[in-house]
Amino acid sequence: MKRHTKSFLLIFIFSLIILLFLWQYYSPRSLNVMGKDTFNKLTEMDSFYPWYFEYKTINTYAGSLRLILGIHPGYINASKLVQGSLYLYTIVLGKVSENISLPIVTGFTIEIIDVTCNDVYFIIECPTNYWWNMDDHILLKIYLIKSENPPKEHILPITIKFKIYALMPIGYLPIQTIQHTIHLKINE
Repeated sequence: MKRHTKSFLLIFIFSLIILLFLWQYYSPRSLNVMGKDTFNKLTEMDSFYPWYFEYKTINTYAGSLRLILGIHPGYINASKLVQGSLYLYTIVLGKVSENISLPIVTGFTIEIIDVTCNDVYFIIECPTNYWWNMDDHILLKIYLIKSENPPKEHILPITIKFKIYALMPIGYLPIQTIQHTIHLKINE
C-alpha cells in the first residue's frame, strides 16, 4: 500500500513539473507594469507626439486594470511610398495601473491577438514581426494601404483584439479576451 502511494505521489509531482514547464514555455511575452503612467512617459518622447489616445478600464474576477490605447502616425522611408497610398502607424497598448483582488495574482499582462480594419477605403497590413514590448506597453507597427479614394476627412475604424493574462507564481492564466475599436481620423 505504501509502495503504491509513493509511486502515485512521484508520478503526480513529475507530471506537475512537466505541466508547469509547458505552461511557462507557451505563455505570452510579459509586460512588466507596476502602476507607471504610460501616457506621461510617452508624451515626453518627441517621436510619440502628436498622437490619438484613450483610456479603458477592464474589470475581471482577478482584479481590474486601466489601459491606454493610442495611435501614432509613424514615419516611412520615401522609397516605400507608392503614390501616397501607404501609411505607417504605431498602435500603443499599455497598462496605466492595476488593482489586484486575488492574493495569488501578482499582476496582469497583455497579448495582442489581431488587428483589423473594416473599411472600404483602406486595408491593413502588419509586418511579420509586428509588435514588441517597451517597458510597460506594446508598440504595434501597422501599414494602412489605400485601396480607394477616401473623402478628404475620413474616420477609420481599427479594431484591436487582445488577451489579458493574470500573472501567478506558477505561470500565466488567460482570464479575458477584449475587442476594442479605435476610430482614427485620416486627413487627406
